[in-house]
Amino acid sequence: MPSETLIFAITLDNNTRLQKLKANECQVALYPKPDDIANIKADPNLKIDEMESMMTSYVAINTSRKYLSDVRVRQAINLAFDKKSYIRALFGEGKATEGVGPYPPTMMGYDTDSKSPAYDPDKARALLKEAGVPEGQVFTLFARNGGAVTNPNPMVGAQMLQSDMAKVGIKIDIRIMEWGEMLKRAKNGEHDMVFAGWAGDNGDPDNFLTPNLSCDAAKNGENYARWCNKAFEDAITQARKITEPAERAALYKQAQQVFNHEQPWISLAYPKLFVAMRKDVEGFQISPLTNNNFTTTRVK
Repeated sequence: MPSETLIFAITLDNNTRLQKLKANECQVALYPKPDDIANIKADPNLKIDEMESMMTSYVAINTSRKYLSDVRVRQAINLAFDKKSYIRALFGEGKATEGVGPYPPTMMGYDTDSKSPAYDPDKARALLKEAGVPEGQVFTLFARNGGAVTNPNPMVGAQMLQSDMAKVGIKIDIRIMEWGEMLKRAKNGEHDMVFAGWAGDNGDPDNFLTPNLSCDAAKNGENYARWCNKAFEDAITQARKITEPAERAALYKQAQQVFNHEQPWISLAYPKLFVAMRKDVEGFQISPLTNNNFTTTRVK
């Protein structure tokens, strides 16, 4: 039988959640820091549940801004960022998959032919010169003040991006702010770039593409890249109108190919989901949609 009493204790700090779990003050701790996974697995009283998620993390590039409206500049930014080092530093080995497109490979129509831009600062610098971007050009980067599943350490990630951009002559002005404030200001288009993430609600690609990259979302500000592309829009609109999975998958592949050429984001990572719990917890089912159902959960 499931437990009769369920108490939600809102504990924002990852370290505090882990301390409470170890002290048996709580029995399930959601989304531990990637750095803590090995320590949790080594604890004889604890265990980890893990699975591939329906989540993506990214940096949206505001295409309405000077220079950033030029695809060559967005391509240069992607080429200049050492994404593999970023993933190792923030997630650790095996805890996230390198981002390529707007949604993870667990979903319909994922384009396996698309590849992440290889780290190439020399090519990036050449593209920036071709596009007329002056040496020392400053772009603002928004990041939240606390970690989350899609961005475990925003300040470290921002500093890594800043360091890589400096190597190709771009200066990054990092603005750290509270999450709600950051979202409000990004929606208003006050940023040049912003760290963001998305967790799917229903497992359908449209749930990633329409809210984050459609032309309507560009108008209302939810599309932080402010990117509106007719070929992309036509593909996702047509995919919404049909039900045949193979036809929809083909249209989503078309949309991803447009996205990967235009590069309105730095697609960072597809994080794995982890939940830590006491060894005597039974029946908890981790969900790729990040919703948590404790209906069958009990403590032995």
